[in-house]
Amino acid sequence: MSNNLLQQFEAWKEIEQPNRPDFVEYLKIQSPWIFAHHPPGACFREHVWKINGLYLCKGCLMTSVGFVTGISFQLVTGWLFGLPEETLALVFAALLLPTLLTSSFRWPRVVRLVSRLLLGFLMASALLLLFVTERWDVRLVVIATYLLIQHLYEKKRKKANAELATNCKA
Repeated sequence: MSNNLLQQFEAWKEIEQPNRPDFVEYLKIQSPWIFAHHPPGACFREHVWKINGLYLCKGCLMTSVGFVTGISFQLVTGWLFGLPEETLALVFAALLLPTLLTSSFRWPRVVRLVSRLLLGFLMASALLLLFVTERWDVRLVVIATYLLIQHLYEKKRKKANAELATNCKA
């Protein structure tokens, strides 16, 4: 069975039964790990939450919550308008620091989850800054930093997941 959400939706729509389950119920049966990029199994249970029958990646969920929080915070406070870009750079660096530290050192899961929440907040704020600032150099730095950090973080995460899968005894 495919792990592509759109393909799952199309397969669900093709069910011609009067008692067809709703789409979420269908996913719980056919592909409960569809929202977790980690492979199913005991080795990655620490990386996911099981919520109402579906597995969700903890880090991705916390990053998403942080992203929504960042958008909401800007809409309510307008804080990006009130600070000079140099000050925002320091704030952004402070928001990124926990993610860099937790990806480099083995810290408790709760600290890593908070760091992912802050990362989501940072991502939303940086995205909004692209539209708020009039300075092209700031836009370039935001985009270049995002691409660099994303590349390095993804590479490290894939390596760590591959090592965990290789060393898994369960």
